[in-house]
Amino acid sequence: MQTRILKMDSRKIALVSLFGALSAALEMIPGIPMPGAEFLKFDIAEAPVLVLTLILDVYWGLLSVRGLALAIVAVKGDPLGMVYKVVAAASQVVFLYLLRDRPLPRLSSSFLRAAFMTFFDRATIPLVRGVPVGIKLASVIFLFNLVQGAINSSVAIYAYRVAEESELLCTLGLRTCGQDMEENGF
Repeated sequence: MQTRILKMDSRKIALVSLFGALSAALEMIPGIPMPGAEFLKFDIAEAPVLVLTLILDVYWGLLSVRGLALAIVAVKGDPLGMVYKVVAAASQVVFLYLLRDRPLPRLSSSFLRAAFMTFFDRATIPLVRGVPVGIKLASVIFLFNLVQGAINSSVAIYAYRVAEESELLCTLGLRTCGQDMEENGF
C-alpha cells in the first residue's frame, strides 16, 4: 500500500512550492496595524495558501503553510508569531475547505477561525507571555481574526474564480475543461 507522500505528482509539488513562496513574499510586506491593537497586523499572506486549498485540497494547503512559517522566522525572526500565524492559517485552510460547498464560505470560515483563535489565544497567551487574556483583549482577537480571515478568504475565492473562469486550471491540467464552477460551491 502506497503512502500519500509517494502519490505526490510533480505538478502538485511545484504548486505547493510556488504558492508557499508567494505567501512568504507577501509576508515580507509590512501589514496594516489594527487600530487599538498595533501588535496585530492585517495582511494577505495567507491568501495564496487558501487559493491552493481550493485548487487542490486541504492536505496541499496545509503543506504550503510551511512556506509562510519559514518566512516569518527567516524575515521577522519571530518564532512565537510564527506559531500563532501558522495556527490561524491552518485553521482557515481547514474551515474554508470544509465549508467550500456551503453558502457564504468566506464568512463562515472566517467566523470559525476567529472563534478558534480566540480560544487558542486565551489558552496559550497566559502560558507563553504571562499575561491574562480578558474579555476586552479576547474581543479584539476575535474581531482581528474575523476581519483577517474575511480579507484572505475573499482574495482567495476571487483569485480562484478568475482562474476557473479563464480556464487556467484546465490549461494546467488541474481541472477537466468544461467543469462547471457551481459544482464547487462558488
